[in-house]
Amino acid sequence: MTTLLHTVLTSRHAALRDVARATWPDDAVFSADDVLVGDRSLVGLAGRLGTPFVVVETAVERTAQVPLVDVRPRSIVVARVEATVPRLGGRPRQVWLDADLDTCTPVTEHARLIGRTGRAGRRRFTVHPAPGRAGAPAHLPDDLHEDDLVAVPCLGVVDTDELRR
Repeated sequence: MTTLLHTVLTSRHAALRDVARATWPDDAVFSADDVLVGDRSLVGLAGRLGTPFVVVETAVERTAQVPLVDVRPRSIVVARVEATVPRLGGRPRQVWLDADLDTCTPVTEHARLIGRTGRAGRRRFTVHPAPGRAGAPAHLPDDLHEDDLVAVPCLGVVDTDELRR
């Protein structure tokens, strides 16, 4: 019985990991504090370009042969944290970004802190793209603070001009 339960839980964990990986461009490589797309460091690009900016997958060779797999190209939005708000009334912490994510299809559940390694455990946040709009869930380090960089995978091609507020 223990072996069967272990097998089921391991399979579920592997499936969730595959779904998370599928939201990022195929050539994305993850390190503890950065994401490389091709040979480009997102942290390095943020230093040169400022935020928000977008990296779009260059070559898309996915097919619809596998059911339930989104074949749209994938993008990464890199945004700077403008503010964090502590938990209020049992609600998750809030993070406010300098990008208007309402103009794209973000997969905030798989957002990552880049530019430094978080030292605290991951907590649920609500990501707010612009004041007055409903937020989306994300799990980010609890020590997230103003001026941190966050990489958010998105489905489809995203235009940087549409992200700016």
